[in-house]
Amino acid sequence: SMHRIDTQLKNGHLADKTEEYALKGPDRFKEKLAKMISDEPDVDPRELASRIIDGIRYTFQFPDEVYGAGVFEVCDALTAAGFEMYERKNAWADETKSYKGINSTWVDGSSEVLFEVQMHTSASWKAKQESHDQYEIIESLSSTAEEKKAARDLQDEIFAGVPIPDGAINIPSY
Repeated sequence: SMHRIDTQLKNGHLADKTEEYALKGPDRFKEKLAKMISDEPDVDPRELASRIIDGIRYTFQFPDEVYGAGVFEVCDALTAAGFEMYERKNAWADETKSYKGINSTWVDGSSEVLFEVQMHTSASWKAKQESHDQYEIIESLSSTAEEKKAARDLQDEIFAGVPIPDGAINIPSY
């Protein structure tokens, strides 16, 4: 489905090697599930696993000058393909976050599986890839407060140079 949508786009494309990153790594998936079980011990672990929204994820990339149009184009194409938007977070508009991009969650109506679609520019995709190790440290249950702070500081530094593309701030979260 993502490749069919990719061929229809005039404002962007699937990010290079997006399929290499489409599935969350098993260790990170287990760690995320373990935290959810700890937070909600009375809930069936299978239900909790089904709530991990970024277990499957794809990334679309757009030139800065058509970023806003590209985001709406992908959202429209996903809806036309039968997927339902569950959530959209606009980190471009969130001054408290160093991460820049839009992460959206979609539901496949035929399987009820949740998946994530990230939307980036070349610069924000590069920063995301460069700061991935820091993200993992920040999210890890085993990281110390000092390790998390150092990782946040480095992540902030990496994203600091990412320019805000046209139309990004005005895209509403959902």
